[in-house]
Amino acid sequence: MKGRIFDIQRFSQGNGPGIRTTVFMKGCSLRCRWCHNPESLIREKQIMVNLQLCHHCGDCVSACLHRVHEIVSSEHLIHADRCIGCGKCVDACCYGYLSLQGKDISPVDLADILLKDEGYYKTSDGGVTFSGGEPLLQIAFLEEVSRHLKGISIYFDTSGCCPEKSFLQMLSIADGVLFDIKHLDSGRHRELTGVGNEQILQNFNLAVDSIKNGLELQVRIPLIPGENDSCEEIEKVCAYLMDRGIQTVDISAYHDYGLNKYSNLGLKGKKFLPYTQEQLTDKCQVFRQNGVEPVVV
Repeated sequence: MKGRIFDIQRFSQGNGPGIRTTVFMKGCSLRCRWCHNPESLIREKQIMVNLQLCHHCGDCVSACLHRVHEIVSSEHLIHADRCIGCGKCVDACCYGYLSLQGKDISPVDLADILLKDEGYYKTSDGGVTFSGGEPLLQIAFLEEVSRHLKGISIYFDTSGCCPEKSFLQMLSIADGVLFDIKHLDSGRHRELTGVGNEQILQNFNLAVDSIKNGLELQVRIPLIPGENDSCEEIEKVCAYLMDRGIQTVDISAYHDYGLNKYSNLGLKGKKFLPYTQEQLTDKCQVFRQNGVEPVVV
């Protein structure tokens, strides 16, 4: 059995308590308009080009049998739909400006990497966080990894968009869950992410029920200008959380840092206008006025 990842971030903070290693799993069940990790969306391996540094030498064009790369008027065009993820163009790029997004790894090999920082986890009350993409799409693999991480805190950063069986499997091994809530209205949720939220909210209630069994649950809200940040929506979210005894929430305010990744993958991203500090402060005040303390992460 092997899992597919696209990054391992050591000495990570903000994805659970203490010093952690965050493993980013490839593949996601949602298509959020604002996603800043587009390399996580599909399970297949992808070519990413650093278009900002590319010398347009054409070596990748010659190496690729599927015409993924094209140099036109000193512009590097990427035809992502043709890519099979073979990596031949990566080998051909002498400048190192091409990378293959997606690496297959065994549970033992991943656990060996994660255990290198065991001392840091224990001295900081940290551990390992599985993120993505959606880590629960590879829950059988992560269950196997967890068997090699005895005594290490394990967190999952999830949208909850998965079958109930997979979510219950996750709850059986997790010490903590970082759970994204994007919108409470299922129709609007579908418009924003491509998927309704019925199963997501069912799984969220399972996580809430697990608090009494010692699960640490931290709610995260990606706050997107003009999409899910109206006073009315914030009030509804606060009431929903308060009903379940939750009085703090992590706010992940929209940023456009990931936009270059879309073009580097041969994709088109959607740009929103980021908040000013004053606008974000005002949004946070609405949360406070409705009984929920926001923590901007």
